[in-house]
Amino acid sequence: FVRRWREARGDEVLPFIDGRLALDYIKQDLTVDALITSAEPLSITGLELCWETRLVAGDRRAIYVIMMSSNQERRNLIEALDSGADDFIGKWSDVAVLKARIRGLLRRKSFMEESRRILEEIKNKELEAVRARAEKEAAEVRATMAEKLARSNCELEEANRKLRAALWVTRAITLPPA
Repeated sequence: FVRRWREARGDEVLPFIDGRLALDYIKQDLTVDALITSAEPLSITGLELCWETRLVAGDRRAIYVIMMSSNQERRNLIEALDSGADDFIGKWSDVAVLKARIRGLLRRKSFMEESRRILEEIKNKELEAVRARAEKEAAEVRATMAEKLARSNCELEEANRKLRAALWVTRAITLPPA
């Protein structure tokens, strides 16, 4: 029923019976953003699937994980959450509860995406500010160098003028009268 409900809302839902196949798919498709798993899939446990999914996602990819189990003991809930599940639901829970929890996960996903977007925007603004400061400093250094060069050129011209004058005086003294 979850598949039909999410597909009716335009989401792509891919069912996997084997946990390893699901994990392989999550590794290759970076658009996967949610996982609803049983505590007892084939090949690996739901706890292992949660843990491995968290390792694959790292801190740069939000994948929301709901663990479902027919065993709703407190210990199982704690293990699921400690293994990386964002939520734990009994398999025989009310469908309305499951839908509400999925909507909650989707809201958190939206908040996370917005936070990432804002963080990226802040980083870009900081980078722009650093670039602007660097450009300003470079312009100030260029202006200072241009001023020093202009002063040096003036001093050089003055020295050349004095040398020419001294040359004239020297020639005037050392040349025989005409």
